[in-house]
Amino acid sequence: MTVERSKPKAKGRYDWGLLSVVSILLILGVVMVFSASYPRGMEGFGDPYYFVFRQVVWLVIGVAALIVTARIPYTLWDRWSIPIMGVALLSLLAVIIIGAEHFGATRTYYNGSIQPSEPAKIAIIVYVSAWLTSKGRRIRDARAGLLPFGVLMGIVAVLIVLQPEISTAVLIVATAAIMLFVAGADMKQLALVGVIATGTFLMVIQ
Repeated sequence: MTVERSKPKAKGRYDWGLLSVVSILLILGVVMVFSASYPRGMEGFGDPYYFVFRQVVWLVIGVAALIVTARIPYTLWDRWSIPIMGVALLSLLAVIIIGAEHFGATRTYYNGSIQPSEPAKIAIIVYVSAWLTSKGRRIRDARAGLLPFGVLMGIVAVLIVLQPEISTAVLIVATAAIMLFVAGADMKQLALVGVIATGTFLMVIQ
């Protein structure tokens, strides 16, 4: 009895479905920015396209960064995942100590120009991806999977909540939890984490 194996994808082949979704979201984003900022741009700057033009500029920069990043071998991201995560954690800690305060929140450096929680989102994805790959089937073991995952997410969440920026903390933890689920974590463990995370979140916002 022979087992048929699926043919490997050609090297360098793009996921056109994903690219289509991203493209649609980018276009919708530009349309929404224009719709929301048209009057303000006209009143404040005499140009209805003032804000949408800047949005398009950053969109082009983002797409260029996407193309460059997509060509970087994944093994390089895997190799640098720990230093990337370390820098992200240090920046989240430093902003609490020396960051600029605005309206009672300390989230940025240099008078609001740098917000470390934004690159931390990418750092989490890079690190958790590499970590899940290294664990393999052991991800279903609570001591090898859930426990270290919970510790890391707890540290990240606390550092962000202290700024405070609760919405970003929820987004990062939820993203990492979905990655853990896709990697094959035990559903009972994930359910327990969900209950604990929800309870903690409700306590924080009260």
